[in-house]
Amino acid sequence: METKSKLKKLEKNLTKKKVVDSNGTNLNIYNSEGKQSATIELDKKWAKVKINPKTLAQYVHIYLTNQRQGTVSAKTRGDIIGSTKKIYKQKGTGRARHGSRKAPIFVGGGVVGGPKPRLFSSRFNKQQLTITIQAALATKLKNKEVIILEDSALKMPLKTKSYAQMFNQINPKRQECLLLLTEDNNNARQACNNIPYIKMEILRNLNPYIILRYKLIIMTVSMLTDLTKQLK
Repeated sequence: METKSKLKKLEKNLTKKKVVDSNGTNLNIYNSEGKQSATIELDKKWAKVKINPKTLAQYVHIYLTNQRQGTVSAKTRGDIIGSTKKIYKQKGTGRARHGSRKAPIFVGGGVVGGPKPRLFSSRFNKQQLTITIQAALATKLKNKEVIILEDSALKMPLKTKSYAQMFNQINPKRQECLLLLTEDNNNARQACNNIPYIKMEILRNLNPYIILRYKLIIMTVSMLTDLTKQLK
């Protein structure tokens, strides 16, 4: 039920959300103190990315469906362990005839039409996935829901207090946000584990669902540059 409600909410937001034009959009760059240190102009490539809400909603549906394990199983009367003896004689009792306690109408009997293990897996092809990631990220960029950090901001010493002060300055409302990291950002990953509103993901594991799932996306200048280069 929770998965279905998430899906409906996201699909509704995707199909109704208005996206502003990003031509010439300037994004602020923040330093390790959480203060604006410079600005960067968003590459015009992002304005040319086609955003199809139905494709994004389709990916979200597939992603959430793939989270289902499909391991639930109910026993049929053939799976129930117990005696196969006829429970009472066929005639003369005045009761309906029965041959086994395993029948579905008895407590402890088998289940008719119950769930059985099944595979819920679905997939997007690589081209669809690439296009959808770009569209999801373009949506965030165009709506200015991406925070850009200096590369040095994620290379501070391993101290939660320092990272918390930086993010509190950047995100004073403490909205739940996604921090993108690389394999080299070990200190940042360990330090941010104890900041409740910061969720982390490795850049190479980025997918459209987690981009759309969070209100804010936090990345470094070099990450934005790499993602821009990947645009066709």
